[in-house]
Amino acid sequence: MRRGIGRRYSDPVALVEASVLGVAGAIVALTGPWPWLAVPAGPLIALVVLVIATWRRRVPKPLAPERNIPAQVRRWSNLLADDDPARAQADEAVQLMDRIEELTLQCKRAITHADGSAQGPATDRLGEITEYVTKSVETYSAPVRASEWSALATRLDRAHKWLEEELEALR
Repeated sequence: MRRGIGRRYSDPVALVEASVLGVAGAIVALTGPWPWLAVPAGPLIALVVLVIATWRRRVPKPLAPERNIPAQVRRWSNLLADDDPARAQADEAVQLMDRIEELTLQCKRAITHADGSAQGPATDRLGEITEYVTKSVETYSAPVRASEWSALATRLDRAHKWLEEELEALR
């Protein structure tokens, strides 16, 4: 407990603020109609300023770093041994993820060249597909078993087909 209090009140700026305002408060009290008030007013003002200056403020929660989903799937795949039964499904998921990444870029390029009325719905649809891929990867966080990799590959295959359809619709 003492360490926390010591750290809290060791801020040099807060100490200087509290000292200056405490002395100023004592001087003002001495020159005012009640000079006896200078004795308690100076330290009291210094204490209040010190507490306010060192009050712990709520710091907003830091934003989660933007994740690179394809790299994450590759990293999980690299954790598997070559003779692991899940290796085939993991390789398939990595290939699908790479293809999804390519199709997403192609869709973004196609959206920029599409006419104005088609851009809004296509952008929304691309966002939905990207969100689906992200949630799918988050659902199967660091898959180990072949069944988990297979389920992830199935979801990625579904997203891959949706992206191909979206790209065809944009052309």
